[in-house]
Amino acid sequence: MRKSLLLFLGISSLVILQACQSTQPTKLSPGALSERAAKAYAQYLDGEDFRAFKAFVVSVDGKKWGRSWAHASPDEAVENAHRLCADPRGCRLYALGNTIVFHDTAVEIEQTKKTYYERYKPDLAKDVLKEYQRLKQQEILTVLSGRAVLYGKSFAGQEVSLTFMKENKVTLQLHNIKSQMKKRDRGTWWVTDDRLCRRFKVYYSGKPGCYSVYKNKDLYAFVNKEGEVIAKLSIASEEQEAELKNAMRDNDLALLKQQKRANSLGKHVGYSEVCAEYSGEGAPVLVLSRIKRFFKGNQAFQSGYEHWIRYLAYDRVSGLHSCQKVENYLIKIDDMISGSTS
Repeated sequence: MRKSLLLFLGISSLVILQACQSTQPTKLSPGALSERAAKAYAQYLDGEDFRAFKAFVVSVDGKKWGRSWAHASPDEAVENAHRLCADPRGCRLYALGNTIVFHDTAVEIEQTKKTYYERYKPDLAKDVLKEYQRLKQQEILTVLSGRAVLYGKSFAGQEVSLTFMKENKVTLQLHNIKSQMKKRDRGTWWVTDDRLCRRFKVYYSGKPGCYSVYKNKDLYAFVNKEGEVIAKLSIASEEQEAELKNAMRDNDLALLKQQKRANSLGKHVGYSEVCAEYSGEGAPVLVLSRIKRFFKGNQAFQSGYEHWIRYLAYDRVSGLHSCQKVENYLIKIDDMISGSTS
């Protein structure tokens, strides 16, 4: 049972950068994708969500892959995709954007990179920020200290919001994203040498990045060290903040009902009920009932739930080592469903 517990506790999350994964051994021609790799590539192809800059790399046998989105250049996207494809024999570039380049020569790949970059490249600050004023260190701190929500679009058209909070915490959220990926990430921010810096847990490979901040009335432009405008954001009104929270909550609720996530949640609920029966440490009855009501008719959830609830018929259950952890997780899910958290 302990082994099964470890298996189901792996809650799937949607991430903007996904590590390589292994598939079942099969004989594949060079460049062919295994079934799992093909599925990963199909998810990667959600081009309307991320037009720039992204890359997909694959091992020669098609068993492992790496993919990355939303970088400032094709080279940066390729570098990170390679970093995420942990094949000791090395990986090869499979696609730039939505263009397959696996069998192309080095010269052809470089040309594709140039074409890709020219199509989506960020504007240069000197060309488009003539009416803007660059903010100094204290001015940036004044705008962001306490709490501020900035909302707008990145250079490639992705809708984003940044919530700057006390103790230098920051949350980045992606809006109107259909692809299966992480929509929210948390990190820290600071200001140095008149530049706003940030570092997230997952986004941008967890690497720090610093930007000059320019202002024109209520609009703020973020400029990287190459002088490119990465995003233009404005401080959200209270009404906009409420709309953003509601949109993210609706998106999160929709993700909960996807098959793998619903199945996992069903297992959590069943496990928590087993905990309550044998150790008295299960989640509150009202929490479990609200979650079950939310998933009523969801076959994936029911299948996961039945996986564990059958243990209630046993005379003795051992290995219940994660009752409190599961209870805390289910309370968070209940908060989301009840609308008490964003």
